Amino acid sequence: MRSLLKRMRNKLIMIPVFCKLGILRRRVVDFFEKPVYEEVSLEEVKEIYGTGTNDTNEKYFIVYAQMPKGGLFVYLISCMSQIAHALQKGYIPVVDLLNFSSDLRNKREENAWELYFEQPQGVCVQDVYGAANIVFHNEEVEKELYIGDVEPGKSYDEFHVVIDERGEFRDWYQNEELMKTFKAFWKTNIRYNQFVKDYIDLDVIKKMHDSLEKSGVDIARIKRKLVYRGHDVSFLGRKYDFGDGHIIDPKKEIECLTQDTPAVTNKMFRRNLIGDRKFPEGIKWEDYPFCIPLLYKASGIVTAQNTNYNYNLNFGGTTAGDLSKLTPRLLDIFTGSDMIREEILTDTADEKTKAQIDFLCIQNCLQRIRDVFYCDIPLKEKRELINLISTLINKKYGNWQNNPLYKPYKNKRKLFRITMDIVEKFMLDDRLSSLEVPELEQEIQKVLTKKNR
Repeated sequence: MRSLLKRMRNKLIMIPVFCKLGILRRRVVDFFEKPVYEEVSLEEVKEIYGTGTNDTNEKYFIVYAQMPKGGLFVYLISCMSQIAHALQKGYIPVVDLLNFSSDLRNKREENAWELYFEQPQGVCVQDVYGAANIVFHNEEVEKELYIGDVEPGKSYDEFHVVIDERGEFRDWYQNEELMKTFKAFWKTNIRYNQFVKDYIDLDVIKKMHDSLEKSGVDIARIKRKLVYRGHDVSFLGRKYDFGDGHIIDPKKEIECLTQDTPAVTNKMFRRNLIGDRKFPEGIKWEDYPFCIPLLYKASGIVTAQNTNYNYNLNFGGTTAGDLSKLTPRLLDIFTGSDMIREEILTDTADEKTKAQIDFLCIQNCLQRIRDVFYCDIPLKEKRELINLISTLINKKYGNWQNNPLYKPYKNKRKLFRITMDIVEKFMLDDRLSSLEVPELEQEIQKVLTKKNR
């Protein structure tokens, strides 16, 4: 009972937020349901398929991959390699991410492959139950799809990986010939289902490219919508309509840096703008310091017409995982912010630029307060960590509560406003104001280390 009361107390601060938004149905956890992942053995799945009483002349090859925390593209490449093998052997490939588990689904009865794609030859898993001639991929493919003793320089599974001269793995997309094989195989054998065709603009890349060519500017972007279970939940992030076809000069409209997402997911960059720039290694949220300076330096930013990027939220994935589990890399957001300041705030930067970049850093660091607010840790530690982060923001980028850009930004975002109102009214105090930046960082790291042991 004491444990239950403690858990309830830690969650109580979240309840007003979800109640006001009308999201709280039977339980908060029902809305933020995590994907289903259950490791199962090959023998268990064979029992489901049966003993093979349905004798046909067809031979079926069961494609599957069990990878907890694997992204969609990882599953896709693994399955494509197996599909290619099956077709070469004259088998009918059947992708089974139903009985073999996947963390891409929210319900146990879903075949994760069929959430996005049609079966390669139109044969579903259920159609194969009881068939006499069934082969499972690891019974015939001698080596795993990711590791194994392969001769140096030899392509393995056509387009999956390549072993270089030193015997080390090299991603297939770094090899031009393998890329051609991949594209040709995709075009011939992988078909989106009707849901994806209705949900995604398959011409989005072309539209962005055409916008760049027509406008002559350095960056094309598209509108981004956050979606969860078919619902528009863009209030959870930043949503700003720049207008179809509208061209922004970031030097004159520098506020655009705080209005759009700092992620690269809805943008296309000219190669000569990027140059030899790379994502910074060793930090979390690395697209933030990669993207913002490019937006600032661009000759212009155009919004492609008649298209939209639907960002489907997966609350069990790594991107949203910080809302449930405290990340040990929380200070990386300050590292990224400092990288941006160092690159943009040169001696020639005017006061407007400085003000916008200061708020940009405040804005993105406050997202980590949001993460801690929703994280499942004891209320005492939640309050301590929020105060440490808040004080560190004040020390590095100025008092965020008094920043003239803060309140207008907060008031335009309903969930963020409700969250920060609770934080400001019930969780902040000034007892840490005497600490300096190194001391604050050290105290934050102590809490993070303690919670992630």
